[in-house]
Amino acid sequence: MANSGLEEYRRKLKEGLVEKTRDKNRPSAIKAIREKCLDCMNGYKEGRNDCGIEKCSLWYFMPYNRIRTEKRKFKKMEKEKQVVSEIERNLQNEKT
Repeated sequence: MANSGLEEYRRKLKEGLVEKTRDKNRPSAIKAIREKCLDCMNGYKEGRNDCGIEKCSLWYFMPYNRIRTEKRKFKKMEKEKQVVSEIERNLQNEKT
């Protein structure tokens, strides 16, 4: 069986032989990535800038990388276009 270790862990967990440990003070993955980016960029604008190092293993997950910023701008522009077209349709309907 491929998952025999996992099944054994679950069995021991149910029997109370193993205790789950969760450190509430441990940062989430996103917080750790942000902190690493902040450290790498020497605190420049609190990491809110694309470092431009696309070979970095964390670059894609960086919250302010170029790709994510462009996607946000594109989505915002699309929403604005939809609102404008809806207003134009309403005006056309009022005229007729």
